[in-house]
Amino acid sequence: MNGCGGLRPILASIMLVLCLAAASHSIDDAKPARAIRVWVADGAADGAIAKRLKKLKFDVIAVTWDKLDPREAEPGEVIFLATHWGDEAAYPLLEKQKDALDKFIQRGGGLLASQPNRTFTPALLPYPITFENGYDAKQPDKSNLAQDHFITEDLADEDMPFPHDQMSNLDPRYRILAKQKSTDSPSLVVCNYGDGRIVVQTNNETYAAEIKIGDEILRRMIVWAAGREPRSKDKKPQIEHR
Repeated sequence: MNGCGGLRPILASIMLVLCLAAASHSIDDAKPARAIRVWVADGAADGAIAKRLKKLKFDVIAVTWDKLDPREAEPGEVIFLATHWGDEAAYPLLEKQKDALDKFIQRGGGLLASQPNRTFTPALLPYPITFENGYDAKQPDKSNLAQDHFITEDLADEDMPFPHDQMSNLDPRYRILAKQKSTDSPSLVVCNYGDGRIVVQTNNETYAAEIKIGDEILRRMIVWAAGREPRSKDKKPQIEHR
C-alpha cells in the first residue's frame, strides 16, 4: 500500500500538467479569426473610405488608382474599387490590371466594386454590366430581393444600397440581390468567378453621400466577397436543451 501511495503525488502532478495543457489549447483555439484584408483603391490613399473600413475592423491597405497591383493580394482578401473607379483619371490605370485582377479572383480572391460614376460597359469586370450615370432620388425606395443570401438576409428594404448609377444589360451569371422600386434598376449584384467572388453595388459608400449605405450591409459585402461568412443557420449544430 505504501508503494502505491507513493505514486499518487506523481499521478496528480501529471494530471495537473495535462489539464493546464488542455486549457492552454482551448484558449488558443478561441482566438478570433484573422481580420479580412481589404485593398482599397481610391483617389486618395487612406481616404474616407479606407478610414470607414478600418472602423469596421478590416485590415485595410489603401492605395491610389495607379498603385493597385492585384498580384500583391492573396486568396481570401478583397480588392475594393471605391466610387469614381470609372472616372477618366482612374479607369485606364485599372484596365491595365485586368488580367491580373481576373487571375486574383479566379484563385480565390474577392472583388467589391462600387459606383463607377460613369456611363459605360467596363471591360475590367469579368462579366459585363452596363452602368448609366444617373438616378432618381425623388423615389429612393428599394427592395430586398434575397432574404436567403448572407449579405441581405434579415435586412429591411431601406437597408439596401441605392443605384447612384443604374445597372442594365447584366450578364445572367450575376444574381440580383436588391434594386430600386421606381426604376427597377439593380443596386446590388453578386456572382462567383473561378474560386473567387464578385460583388457590385452602386451606392456611393462615403458617409457624405446624398443617400447613404449602412455599415452592416457594407461589412457583409466584404465578408461574403472574402468567402468568410459563417455557415448557414440550417448547418449549425443543434444546441441540446436540458
